[in-house]
Amino acid sequence: MRKFIFLMILFSFCFLAEPANAVDNNDMKTIYNEQLESSGADKLFNALPKSVRDSLKEFDIESFNKDDLMKITPEKLFEHITLNVNKMAPDTFKTITMILAVILLSSIFSTLNVSIGEKSLSGVLNIVTVLCVCLLIVKPIMLCIVRASAIIKGASAFLFCYIPVMSGIMIASGQPMSSATYGGTMLIIGEILSQISSNFLVPVLNMLLSINIVSAVSSKVNLSSVCKLFSTIIKWVLGFFMSVFVGVLTLQSVVSVSSDSVSAKTMKFVLGSAVPIVGSALGDAFSTVQGCVKLLKSGLGAFFIIAIGFIFLPIIIECLLWTLCINFCVAASDIFNLNVVSGLLKSTGKVVGILMAIILCSATIVIISTTVVLALGSGNG
Repeated sequence: MRKFIFLMILFSFCFLAEPANAVDNNDMKTIYNEQLESSGADKLFNALPKSVRDSLKEFDIESFNKDDLMKITPEKLFEHITLNVNKMAPDTFKTITMILAVILLSSIFSTLNVSIGEKSLSGVLNIVTVLCVCLLIVKPIMLCIVRASAIIKGASAFLFCYIPVMSGIMIASGQPMSSATYGGTMLIIGEILSQISSNFLVPVLNMLLSINIVSAVSSKVNLSSVCKLFSTIIKWVLGFFMSVFVGVLTLQSVVSVSSDSVSAKTMKFVLGSAVPIVGSALGDAFSTVQGCVKLLKSGLGAFFIIAIGFIFLPIIIECLLWTLCINFCVAASDIFNLNVVSGLLKSTGKVVGILMAIILCSATIVIISTTVVLALGSGNG
């Protein structure tokens, strides 16, 4: 009889435990959704550029939701990259095919040794060939630079929308020091990106393209070393600033996380011991709410990293295609011994390389900064 009563009590606890867990899960979901709406994180999706929103909708991501972020798989991402390559490749290959045709025609005419009187037409032929190649390659590269500037400006605008939301969530999760460090650093990065897109990228790179054209057309003026020097300086400066920003942010985050951890534990101890009767319940509630906020912070950080990746992905693919095709044309020029055309294309490739370096540095420093803060702050509290 006693065993029967004991089993009945045990089964009663088992059946009662499941609804209790369901209530707890529902409460946590409700708290999470309330925090999502009150923080303004649910509106960040609409702050993205339209092209990025359309790309995310291909992955069935139409809002900021932690469950939707899991829909991005390597297979779908590879299909998305392939689709972008298929969209951009025809125009790029069309331009490169025409450049190869010009190289072939120039090589054919140069073998004829055409001359007027005692003067060879090889110099005129070289100038005509260079001008034809310039007409074909310069305009697409200039349009690529303009698109890159617009993309960086769009990333900067989205960053300024993201920073206040993320800073508020970090403060609510018990990380005021980390919030100040991360928010201040990201504001500086956003302002630098804005200045790069507005005052540097288009005028400076277009100037380098002009220098390349002058150097290729005039045999007495060789300015290719200027482009090479500028490319080296830009890459060293970008590497230096990226190392400084990430290093300083990492050191500040380590100190801030330690301070925030002490503050969170002190708050929980005060609620648990200083408040009579319901102190322990308040401490548990504080931990639950803080856990939901941390979950929201991690989801928002992951969404931001994914969004930044999708913002920069198309222009990265375009730059890679141009680099590949320009190198292919350089090889063809070298085969037919057209050194002037080869020099022009190499200098143009360096301009694309500078553009690629700026884009990758902009995306990398933002992503790494966010990853460092999320990784260091995950164990807080």
